[in-house]
Amino acid sequence: MISITPEQFDTAKKNGVSKELLRSRIQKCRWSIEKAISTPPKNESAYDRHKRWIRIAEKNGIKKEYFVQRVEQYGWSKKDASTLAIGTVRKKKA
Repeated sequence: MISITPEQFDTAKKNGVSKELLRSRIQKCRWSIEKAISTPPKNESAYDRHKRWIRIAEKNGIKKEYFVQRVEQYGWSKKDASTLAIGTVRKKKA
């Protein structure tokens, strides 16, 4: 487990990065501490970033939450995530 110093938390806060986001970037996304601290958060949600593809997914019977999970968590392309039927199994990208 990586330790984050109080000074690093302070630097992150000055850059608009919350403790939760900082921990998520380091633990889940495997960012370096320096990158996680210095990269400002995006103001748009995953749903805003993928609006067009979410509409396509919903037309194909795929819920938006499932589409976002496929793209953000499993690393699927937006096209595959919005068109491949539910139950399609793919390996997670490393």
